[in-house]
Amino acid sequence: MPSIELPPGVDTKIFIQGPGCLAEVPSMVAQVNPSSLPLILIQDEHTKAAAGQALAQILSEQGIPFSELLLVPGSLGVIDPDHQRVVAIAEHIKKEQAFPVAVGSGTINDLVKRAAFELDIPYACVGTAASVDGYSAFGASLVQGGYKITMPCPAPAAVAADTDVLLSAPYDMTASGYGDLYAKLAAGVDWFLADRLGIEKIDPPVWDMVQKDLPLWVAEPGKLKGGDSTALSNVFRGLTMSGCAMQIYKDSRPASGAEHLISHIWEMEHLSKDGLPVSHGFKVAMGTLISVSLMEAFYSLSPEDISVEACRPHRETWEERRLSIAGRFPDPQICEMVEKASRDKWLDDDQWTARIRQLGGLLGELKTFAVQRLGSRDKVRADLIEAGCPVSPQDFGVSPEGIKDAVIKAQMIRKRYTIMDALYETGQLGPILDRLF
Repeated sequence: MPSIELPPGVDTKIFIQGPGCLAEVPSMVAQVNPSSLPLILIQDEHTKAAAGQALAQILSEQGIPFSELLLVPGSLGVIDPDHQRVVAIAEHIKKEQAFPVAVGSGTINDLVKRAAFELDIPYACVGTAASVDGYSAFGASLVQGGYKITMPCPAPAAVAADTDVLLSAPYDMTASGYGDLYAKLAAGVDWFLADRLGIEKIDPPVWDMVQKDLPLWVAEPGKLKGGDSTALSNVFRGLTMSGCAMQIYKDSRPASGAEHLISHIWEMEHLSKDGLPVSHGFKVAMGTLISVSLMEAFYSLSPEDISVEACRPHRETWEERRLSIAGRFPDPQICEMVEKASRDKWLDDDQWTARIRQLGGLLGELKTFAVQRLGSRDKVRADLIEAGCPVSPQDFGVSPEGIKDAVIKAQMIRKRYTIMDALYETGQLGPILDRLF
């Protein structure tokens, strides 16, 4: 059975990949279904056509009992990642007394992942596109009460990725996966920033799991777009290892920075094109270019620009901060959650003074590291374009004012420290956004 060697300590025990490995799914699932429950294939019409129908035939030929749950698109024409869906899926699995097999990529996998967790049972996933890092990730990115959060839940016990299925997926899905993987470069620079400030130290084994081979995994965007199987395997490998890193770290920090927070804002606002939501990977790709632009602008400032004297006139009081949050998040429930996240990372005056001095003293080192990992904004833009990722939010109807609003909101919604926080604390967020956009 073709397999990917996974790091020790992860929830995913079996990961098979290769052409035709769909035929091995019954034996793979049998190893993680100790009660030999009948299977339930959870899919939508697209993933059923991509892999579910062939898998159903394989199960029938082998006499393995199974049923199917076909997920119906929501009002936006896609399967919405809402927790209400999780509840319905969990009820159906419980009623059928079955072992869940998610047939699909991002949203379907996240919905089944959380449903299995709420039932306290394992599940398996059959991937249909190299579009996300969530196959092997801890947690599910879902909307609850209108707010996008990562809900805790273990990764699938087993994952299958048939290369023939992945290559037949619409290329936009592969390009989306490339965008999600490429974002890890910027996310790594954000983690380095948090590490050097002593806010969240880098975990070396977890860091290496994502960052060590990341430049190799994203090195051939042109070949990927041309249908090269090695380039596709590299992207899938990178996405898989990113998920494993999040499993071990029990948080998305190893694979998520400012670019993902910007994406979360667009997801909450239902960013769409031609009536369909923009894919996660494409939103993240656009967020990456914005994040790198912010890094390039901030790390090019002089230490004199980042001094207590220069920054103090721009420092908000907490009451001003609360009013700003309320003005941007009118929904009371969401506003309360954002206010808590912002409060958790709020600095008193002594802490703020120390932070500004830290940032001023680290500018040179931070810039060197960012250039080493990312090159320049122009290089990032060229790589993403070559892979087929959109790089202009204006393509999706987001105006310069909309970009600025998304970044300001993104800085507020999580405790995670990123380049946006460094800009906010120094009073540079507004001026640099105005200059860039």
